[in-house]
Amino acid sequence: MSPRAVSLVAPFWMASVTAALMVMGSGCGATDPCANASSTCVALTVTSGSVREVDTLRITLSGAVSGTRDSSGGRVTRLPLQLPLLLPGQPGGNLQVQVEGLLAGTIAGNGSGNLTLAGTARERATLTVNLGSGTIRCDAPLMACGGQCVNIATSGEHCGACNHSCGGGECNQGVCQPTPVLSGSTNLHQITVDATDIYFTAGSRVLTCPASGCVVAPRQIADTVQDALQIVVANGTVFFESAPVQSTYRPTLYHCPLAGCPSPIESLFGPTLSGFESLQAIGDSVYLFALDSGYWKITCAPNGGACASPQQLIGRSIQHTSTDGTNIFFIDPNNSSALTVCPGTGCTTGTSLAANQTSVTQTLVFQNIVYTLSPGPSGGVPVGVIATCSAGGCNGTPANFIRSQPYPIEMTVDSSGVYWIASDDGTLRTCPLTGCVGGARILASGQSGARSLALGPGFVYWIDGSNTSILRVAK
Repeated sequence: MSPRAVSLVAPFWMASVTAALMVMGSGCGATDPCANASSTCVALTVTSGSVREVDTLRITLSGAVSGTRDSSGGRVTRLPLQLPLLLPGQPGGNLQVQVEGLLAGTIAGNGSGNLTLAGTARERATLTVNLGSGTIRCDAPLMACGGQCVNIATSGEHCGACNHSCGGGECNQGVCQPTPVLSGSTNLHQITVDATDIYFTAGSRVLTCPASGCVVAPRQIADTVQDALQIVVANGTVFFESAPVQSTYRPTLYHCPLAGCPSPIESLFGPTLSGFESLQAIGDSVYLFALDSGYWKITCAPNGGACASPQQLIGRSIQHTSTDGTNIFFIDPNNSSALTVCPGTGCTTGTSLAANQTSVTQTLVFQNIVYTLSPGPSGGVPVGVIATCSAGGCNGTPANFIRSQPYPIEMTVDSSGVYWIASDDGTLRTCPLTGCVGGARILASGQSGARSLALGPGFVYWIDGSNTSILRVAK
């Protein structure tokens, strides 16, 4: 395939230099741009590792030939480019070539090169100039991103800021819009996400597909006949709640490799009479609170390998548990509903961090900070609160992270921030870990009934209110 001519220049070099711009064919051999030249010709190749597109090339020659000219036409063209510089007469000596690549009237990159001309008739020479990064200056409302001017109000790859990709979703006024990962399912229960994939329970099945979207039908990991509910993933293993096939549902924990469960699936914990909650995976261990027997830890080999016997860490009734593997945090109904900490090895009573946390319905711990969620009543004046307490103590009083929230029912946290669902107005909200200065940022609205928040690289995932779709939006 030969390079194709484009209308960016015609003619390129006025008076002393004439050229026709050629675009280098990807993966194809380039045609010699000087093949039909009748005078001294330099085959100039313009490349760049940082500038992707230009609409104008400004070439300045000095030494054996002098002059400056711009290309004309204004058509955006991708680099690399190849063009002939036709030089008058039989110039000899050193020739310096300075190249500036422009986009929307500003310099995207520049570079230079030198060569020596022999001064012979119809001489042929070659030169490659690489454009380094320049300074893009864009006219409002455009902004310089990745070597080009973009509208961050509408760009799906630079939505609201450079390199903030909506992952295939639309960008509206600088805000990424939610996009479906899965549609048309039934009876979705819970989701979890790892670095590449999303895992979820739907009816009696455990399923997975790429986190970017279920382009084809989800792959089945297990079908338990009974409903599959809670689910977490760690080190190549999926842990999930279901129950043995019998007339009465008896919650049981199962585990198997991400590649798929053997048949029959062996239980890991249970059956229990009253069920369990707060299923959480850290490293090779999974933690859960069984309502009829206390807080437990189970350690398993990676990829669905063998597991040690369940270890009881707390053998009494507690509420709203979370752990970072080093400590266990919970609300203690036997001690004035105190926010309590217990060593990760287990305890009998624990240490109170803050008393009278009766309104708390969820705790999370991240980077030695404990987050508590208090929804308040639904409807009326918003009074929901997310508060924080250091894992080492907060002088008995958690600090308000954000307050006056419209019935927040679920939160999650990672290094990018705190995320929660405000149920009364159907919004998904977030604040950075440093705090909610200026108020929460709304990531998605119109999400009445949303639940099962999960965080993955760059995106937040949830189940919609109809229990038929999984959605995601850029963080």
